[in-house]
Formats: sequence, C-alpha cells, structure tokens
Amino acid sequence: MQANRMNLDGLTPEQRKFIVDLSKRIQLLESKLVILQARMVRIDPQLMANLARNFKHINLN
Repeated sequence: MQANRMNLDGLTPEQRKFIVDLSKRIQLLESKLVILQARMVRIDPQLMANLARNFKHINLN
C-alpha cells in the first residue's frame, strides 16, 4: 500500500487513518479509471487517440 511508504511519524492516529483511507480510495479510483479507459478505447479508439494526443503534456504522477 502506498501509505506504508510515506513518513507518517508525528501524526495523530486519526490523521494516519485519514491518510491510509484516502490512499485506498485513490487506488480504487485509479483502477476504475483504467477500466473506463479500456471501455472507451473499444467504443471510440479515435476519440481516445485524440485525447491522448491533446493531453500528453499533462503528468498526474
């Protein structure tokens, strides 16, 4: 899990729980996004190619 690699020293138990829960939610949303992108490619490959070309400069990592 991503949260295990973060430095959580000095945080309260509530803050730690919040960060871990948020990390889990982000991972779930990322996996759903991958599924939706795969569906979109099957439905409209040209649209996905255009989106990739138009947004290639955006790095969300």
